[in-house]
Amino acid sequence: MNVQDQRWTTSTSGLKTNNAPIALNYSIPEAISTSSGSITLVDAYTIQVAHNPPLIIPDGCCADLVVASYPYSQPNVANSAAGLQLIPMGNNRMSVNFNGGGYVSASEVLIATGLYAVSDIMAAWNAFAITAGWVPASAASQNLFTLTGVTATQQLVITVDPMALSGGVFPASGIILNFTNPSPYSGLNDSIGELLGFPTTGSGAILTVAGGGDTPVSFTSPAAADFAATSAYSLYWSPVTGTYQNGQTGNLLYSFPLGSSSPNTVVQFQSSLRYPVQVTSGNFSSVRIWTTDQNGNKLPLKYYQAPFTFSVVISKNKYDGSI
Repeated sequence: MNVQDQRWTTSTSGLKTNNAPIALNYSIPEAISTSSGSITLVDAYTIQVAHNPPLIIPDGCCADLVVASYPYSQPNVANSAAGLQLIPMGNNRMSVNFNGGGYVSASEVLIATGLYAVSDIMAAWNAFAITAGWVPASAASQNLFTLTGVTATQQLVITVDPMALSGGVFPASGIILNFTNPSPYSGLNDSIGELLGFPTTGSGAILTVAGGGDTPVSFTSPAAADFAATSAYSLYWSPVTGTYQNGQTGNLLYSFPLGSSSPNTVVQFQSSLRYPVQVTSGNFSSVRIWTTDQNGNKLPLKYYQAPFTFSVVISKNKYDGSI
C-alpha cells in the first residue's frame, strides 16, 4: 500500500494556494484476505486505508482518476461459497449419469472457482473424465468433451467423442449430461448450464448420448453462452459523493469497461479526458475502497490476482469541470 499526500500549503490564516493539487496513489494488494499495516479489511469486498497525517480536502473540490492498473480476474464460474453476489448459488456443476451408474457424487463434474474461457472448461471436464475413470489412461490425449464457440451467434457446441472411451464406442447404457437445477444428486442450484447457453430447467437441460455408438455426438446450445457476465469493474472511493451508477447515487470514482481486455491479464488504463467527480470536504483519517460489477454487485477482493492500483488528483477545479 503506497499513499502519497501533497496537501494545500497552509498557514495560520488558512489556505495560501487554492489550486495546488493533492496527489494520491493507492494499491489494493493481490488476493487480500487479512488486514495488514495501514490497510484494514472491512469485509470480503472493502478495504479501509489509514491516512497519516490525515487527508484534508477543502470545500469545492473534485477528484480525477489519472491512471489505474487492475487484474481482469474476477470469476465467471464459482461454487456457492465463493461470495460472488452475481452468482450467489454458484454455477460450477454438470451432473453426469455415465453408463447407467446414476447421479452420484463421483459423477458430479465440479470445477474450481475462476475466470474461464471455453477452452478452460473443456480442459477441466476432460481432466475430470480421466480422474473418474471414464477415459482410460491410455487414451488420456483424446478428448471426451470438445467445446466449440460459434462466433456468429455466440452459441456453444458440446461434442462427446467415443474415441476417448474403451473400444472407441459409447458405453452400453449411454451417457447423460444434466444441467438442471437443482442437482439430481446434491440438490444445489449450481448448474453451469446458463453460462454455456443451455437451460437449467426442462428437457433442453438434459443431453442424452445413446449407448453403443461409435461416432461423435454434438449438442448446440439454444441460447448464447454468457462467459462475460461482468462487463465492467466500477471503482468506489469513499470521499466521492453524488455520482450515479444505474440511477443510484454514491461514491463511484470511475467505471472500467472490460470488453476489449483479455481475461486473466493485468489491464493498464490512463484517462485521456478529464472526468471530475465531486468529493466531500473534511479531514479524513481513513478512506474506504471497494469495487462492483456493472450492476452494482460487490466483487470479492481475494479474486484480484494482482494488485489493483490507481492514482487520483484532487483539485480546486469545480466538479462540473469548470475552473
